[in-house]
Amino acid sequence: MTNRKEGIGMKRITIYFMMMLFAFLSSIPTYATSWVELTPDQVEKDADIIVLGTYDFSGLPIKGKMIFDGYDFNVQKVFKGDADEVITAGIDAFDKGWVKEFQQEGGGFLLFLEKNEGFRFPTPVGGPNGMIQVRNGNVVNEDAYKKNFYEQLMMTGSTAPSQNTDGPAKSFFQSAWPIVSVAGLIVFLFILNHRRGNTFP
Repeated sequence: MTNRKEGIGMKRITIYFMMMLFAFLSSIPTYATSWVELTPDQVEKDADIIVLGTYDFSGLPIKGKMIFDGYDFNVQKVFKGDADEVITAGIDAFDKGWVKEFQQEGGGFLLFLEKNEGFRFPTPVGGPNGMIQVRNGNVVNEDAYKKNFYEQLMMTGSTAPSQNTDGPAKSFFQSAWPIVSVAGLIVFLFILNHRRGNTFP
């Protein structure tokens, strides 16, 4: 009789535990990474910026809202809007792996970016809808209609990206700081040695 009561008690505890676990998991915010397929003309219409280039994953990402991270994007051509040679462009964090692999194989992206209120950087229209894979000037992994649409867009004419005056200065100081630090240390040691009355041979 006692064993039966203990068994019933354990079942109740298990049920209560499962209910609490389910309630906890359902309270955690999750973000879907499935996207509604958009037509090419809708993607173009919604885009504030259209650029061709590649993501640079060498630096740390800028955390954005929802599932997007911001990375540097090296712009080769601009088809709509204004863009510097290097911009920050959003990417679904779950897409980083295949994007990096595609770029290592010589691919790039025709990005259709939209500016959303509250976001720190523009993000691709409709996620993967706004990330068109391009290799050697040709659109890949799209059906015939989309391929023709996007390739025609790339043939309509483009402008060069704007010169980013902040970029070179920033990169210079980032790369030169070890030299500046060593030079500063040498000057400090020279002054300290001079005050003690010592002279360098």
